[in-house]
Order: sequence, then C-alpha cells, then structure tokens
Amino acid sequence: MTGRSGSNQTVHVGEALELRCDALEGKAVRWSKDGAVLQTKTAGYGTSLLISSAQQSDEGIYTCDIINSAGRIQTSHDVTLKVEDPNFLCSTFKGDYKTNSIWKRWSVLPVNYHRAFHEGKWFRADRGSAMPNSCVLQQSCGVQAPGWLNGQNPSRETGIMHGQVCFNFRKDCCYYSLPVQIKKCSDFFVYKLREVYPVIPGQYCFTTNTLEFVDQLHNVMYTSSKADHMLTGHVMASEKSVGSSLQCMQYCANMASGQCKSYNHNKVTGECQLNNETGRQEIDDTKMTDGYNHYYISRSDPIRLP
Repeated sequence: MTGRSGSNQTVHVGEALELRCDALEGKAVRWSKDGAVLQTKTAGYGTSLLISSAQQSDEGIYTCDIINSAGRIQTSHDVTLKVEDPNFLCSTFKGDYKTNSIWKRWSVLPVNYHRAFHEGKWFRADRGSAMPNSCVLQQSCGVQAPGWLNGQNPSRETGIMHGQVCFNFRKDCCYYSLPVQIKKCSDFFVYKLREVYPVIPGQYCFTTNTLEFVDQLHNVMYTSSKADHMLTGHVMASEKSVGSSLQCMQYCANMASGQCKSYNHNKVTGECQLNNETGRQEIDDTKMTDGYNHYYISRSDPIRLP
C-alpha cells in the first residue's frame, strides 16, 4: 500500500469525500462497507472510493482489501466513517477562530499551504469577507494568479455547496480551476480548499467589507417570552457557557433545516438550550425557572434581548 486514508474519518452531510487505498501495479483494490462489496478496481485505475455527497446512511466501517494476482487478500485496511450535521462546522469555527486557523493573512492562503493539505481543509473567512464571485484582475491579492469563485456563495439554508474556483492567469480568467466546498454560517463563511498546483503562481483571494452580515438572519427574528421562564421537554441540543442570548440565537439559526424553533438561555450560567417547539405551541411545558429566558421565532418582531 502506497497511500491510504486514516482509520477514522469525520465528514458532514453534503460534503464530498475520497477514501484512499493505493496499491502497487498488478494488484486489485476492493472496497466494501459493513461487509458488502462496493467496488473492485485494478491499481492505477482510480482505486479510491469517492463519496460525492455524504449522507447519514454512509456511516459505517469501510474495508479496503489489496488482492494479489492469485486472487488472495494480501493486506486489509479499515476506515470508520462518521457523518455529522454540517452546522457543526459553524460551531467549530465560532469565537476566536484565528487561533484555529493557519491563515497568516485573510486575503490569501499561506505559501506552504499546498505542502500541508493535499486533500483539502476547512477554513473560516473573516466576518464580512468572502471569495469574490467574478474574475479578479491578475496581480490582485498579492499573487500573479488570484483565485475567484465561479458562481455564487451559498445561503445559510443551502448546506454545503460544491463549486469551482478559477485562477486568472495568462489573460485567461479560468486558466486553471479547483473544486471547492462552502458552508454559510450566521455571519461568516467556511471553505474547504485544496492545494494550488505548484506550477501556477496562484492563491485563493478573499474580499473584505463587501458583504452585509446583519443580525437579521434571513429575516428570521426572535422575541422573548416572559422572563424567568423556559420551555421543557423539547430540548434537542444544549451548550454551556454561551455568553449572550444573541450568540444562543445564532446557534438556533444555524440548526439544519430549521429544526430549532426556539431556545432557552440562562443569563447567569450561560447555558443555551435549543428546542424543536415553542412556548406558544406548548404552553403546558413552559415553566417558571429563575435565570432563564425563552425565545421563539417571530418574523415581524424585532430582536428583544434582556
């Protein structure tokens, strides 16, 4: 085996994935999932297993068998795949995101990016920044061949979007291109970026202060019910030490497919609870509890924070 994926892989719903299991010429590579054969290919003819858009049903144990010319298994390798909600990406990059990134400047990737991340890595763009979606002039962003998004950045409801980044070089706006995956969070984007081919003097370009990220998240507003009340029996997820009800609101807004209908926030402990119903719908489950406030979706009311 000349190259293979790690034994534990985590991706997000909608994310593309390549499971690698290279073999020397003359060998066959057979992939199976939970014991069921998926594909068998001869080395040198695309032996990776490609998952174009991961779903929860793709979770499981994948086994790569290297088979010799006599038809016998020479070696095997297992990969355990876990598939998470794409909004976990937003939680991963919340807060002081710069400590979680190798970006030195927010306009381009670092020079040594291609050496470290062949298969792609998720990065967060600065708040109010995004990859431009029209051809960028050469010599922009500090490089000869700046990369730009050939299409639109996604909305928050889209999930993980698959797109194409073009690099403007030699008077050709799309002289060279790479696939990209993008997720829109409440007030920032995250991008899964691959290495730039070393022969091309290009890097990914980002523009700043061009996007208006206001707290009106797609016209979905939240208003509070009575103070010192909370909705019980409908909590889908919770998180400790959330500093403000506004931050808790952002977690609720980022929940996939609009599953979060309301949230409880404790202004003393910082606990944030995300609910799949509202206090207006489940009046009997709304309880008086010191320190908590319950917030529900309102598409006309302004945000009211304590």
